[in-house]
Parts: sequence; structure tokens; C-alpha cells
Amino acid sequence: AAAWPGTDSPFYRVEQALLSKGYDRFEGETLVAWLLRIKTYLPDPELTDRIMGVLALHYRYRFDPLGLPVDARERLIRETDTILSGIGSRTS
Repeated sequence: AAAWPGTDSPFYRVEQALLSKGYDRFEGETLVAWLLRIKTYLPDPELTDRIMGVLALHYRYRFDPLGLPVDARERLIRETDTILSGIGSRTS
């Protein structure tokens, strides 16, 4: 069976990092709803905006039939690394 496009998206690392920091996601909760719910608890208020931008790239990578151009894919990777650094700065 062929793998679904974008299952290797770096955004999944952001999701896992947030979950590991205790930002639980309700069953059936969309990523957007989850991020909006937890945004006031994130260590940096601008982090949510960055995450939403990366989420938009992630969705394009996963679901756009045309895929994601190389420059946008590189931005997805770069922004993911920046976000992961921000998430890591939170103390539990």
C-alpha cells in the first residue's frame, strides 16, 4: 500500500512536543481548535501564530494535490525547528 502524502511532515514533531509538555488534546479535537485552546498557556504569545503558520504549510503538504514547493517545504522544516526551540523553553 502506498503511503499517504505528507505523513513525514515535521509538524508531527510539534504536536508530539506539545503533548509531551502536558498540552493534552481532546479526542476528536481538530489541531486548530486545540492550538486556540492552549495558546494562553504557551511560553510565548507569538508562538501560536508561528504554529498556525506551520500548520497551514503542513495541511498543504498533507492535502494539496499539487504538493508543497521545495521552498515552502524548507520553510516548514525551518519554522518547525524554531517552534520546537520555543516549546522547549517552557518549564513544567
